[in-house]
Amino acid sequence: MLTLSKIHDCQYLCPPALDEDNDPQRFGYLRRSPGSPFLRWLGRVATESGWCHIAAHVEAKRFIMPTVVDGQFDYIFVHDLYLLPHFSNFRKTRVIFDAREYYPMEFSDNKAWAKTVGKLARHICLRHMPKVYRCITVSPSIVKLYEALIGCPIGLFPSYPREDLYISPQERPIEGRPIRLIHHGNAFRNRGLEKMIELMAELGEGYSLDMMLVNTPGNKYFEELKQRIKGMKNVRIIPPVHPDEIIETCSEYDVGLYLMEVNDSQNRYCLPNKYFEFLYAGLPVITSFSEDMRYFTDKYGVGMSFGHESVKQIAEQVRQLTPIKLQQYRDAIKKHVVSLNVTNNIKTNFPELLDNKSG
Repeated sequence: MLTLSKIHDCQYLCPPALDEDNDPQRFGYLRRSPGSPFLRWLGRVATESGWCHIAAHVEAKRFIMPTVVDGQFDYIFVHDLYLLPHFSNFRKTRVIFDAREYYPMEFSDNKAWAKTVGKLARHICLRHMPKVYRCITVSPSIVKLYEALIGCPIGLFPSYPREDLYISPQERPIEGRPIRLIHHGNAFRNRGLEKMIELMAELGEGYSLDMMLVNTPGNKYFEELKQRIKGMKNVRIIPPVHPDEIIETCSEYDVGLYLMEVNDSQNRYCLPNKYFEFLYAGLPVITSFSEDMRYFTDKYGVGMSFGHESVKQIAEQVRQLTPIKLQQYRDAIKKHVVSLNVTNNIKTNFPELLDNKSG
């Protein structure tokens, strides 16, 4: 939106948690009601009974927002699958569904979720995604999954930052001090964040890790992680910063780390914001399990990528990080990463939005 706002009249609709009270670009507030016990029961029973169209209607009704009518805007970008039924029948407005996840597999390692929410997600994808002007998603693997599911072309729109946020890699000597690693993101159990803690226990005092985790009250997993690092001298959990400050904060470290849990969720297909934020901060990356993080890492030579290797095997390779190797990764970042930006994403998928003025 910030990129397109330079040449277009753009407005946004989002939850109050992201509010800027006096922002003239705010169209209104988007809230998601928990719904009454009866409606929650109805949605669950309808899904389990195969009446997913009823469940989808119940789920869509949970959204509380200002009225938006067909033709009121030239383009509408929708970022939530369960909000899509509100807009999928628009014809005067070009509706673009930006699928940030592969929704049918988001938490599919949980069998109860797969039988309910996952089943509903699949139905909404099949019924509503083919109706809109365009669908885009964040990774090559998820493009293939959606195209196989709905039989329609899907555009690739990775989570590249704006080019003005890029920070050129810094040459920091590492002799005589620990190599400093950073991870940031949500404290979700299915991501298996303890794997990175296990890596640090294996690596020992020559390496340190700061985990900048976003947490919600009552998150048992977050408390388990805090207990897990008690007594460890090379791992800290630090408070999150504002999203606008993530890249600058990460630039003070040596390496961006994201080892993922091997499970049946969509972990293997993810290509998250944090991956490119690490690179934009000038950091070489160390990743595991995600096919697409591995593809990008190996294609551009910007770090170390792993598949299903054990923590011990990964640690053996990480110990081989030398100043020369780190510099080679930094040089590759300088060569390739600045072209991975949101403007080029728009040029590839919606070139008309950079040429013509639309609302």
